[in-house]
Amino acid sequence: EYVRASWGKDWAAVKDALRTLTAQRQHISYAEYRKVCAQHGVTKEGEQDSLAYALHALGLALNFRNDPRLCDSTVLNPHWLVEHSYGLIRWAEAKGGRLRRADLAYAMKEEADPAMRDYMARIMERFEICYAIEGKDEWLVPQSLNAESPPEALGYVDLPPEEVTRLRYRYTVLPEDLVPKFIVRTHSFIAEDHQVWNTGVLLT
Repeated sequence: EYVRASWGKDWAAVKDALRTLTAQRQHISYAEYRKVCAQHGVTKEGEQDSLAYALHALGLALNFRNDPRLCDSTVLNPHWLVEHSYGLIRWAEAKGGRLRRADLAYAMKEEADPAMRDYMARIMERFEICYAIEGKDEWLVPQSLNAESPPEALGYVDLPPEEVTRLRYRYTVLPEDLVPKFIVRTHSFIAEDHQVWNTGVLLT
């Protein structure tokens, strides 16, 4: 709907100002965004929030207003998110699927702001790329895990029909991220860390 919407001159001025700012900054705080709005005539906070939603919908300035973990930052360059997501996934692949908070500084060397490094980890949680491991300062990235299933999983293969219920879902085309997202959504039922691998999981 925002692609065809008519924009007032104030909204257009804010959009152009943010686009100019993108040449210098990858992201700004929401407080800074409000200042840019005020400088170009959009002074009411409610209108600023509406404009932020429109800019997000168009992919011009990403701000997740409905997520309290992410709403304080506005990403001016969406490629910043994509590049760092893939970078962190590759880093986790080299670390057995695990991503420690201490690793973020090394995996995102060009990002000087520690808060934005944490922001990236929360973005990956939001999009179900990883989940925080309870009791540890680290995340597990299912798609970065080894594809080999643990010995415990093989014990379920040969169980007689009367001892197990089997459900099988058939897909014409299996979405590449279906199993990793399933693992993220159900991770609270994983009894042990070693009972999860790239293409499967044992749930309790």
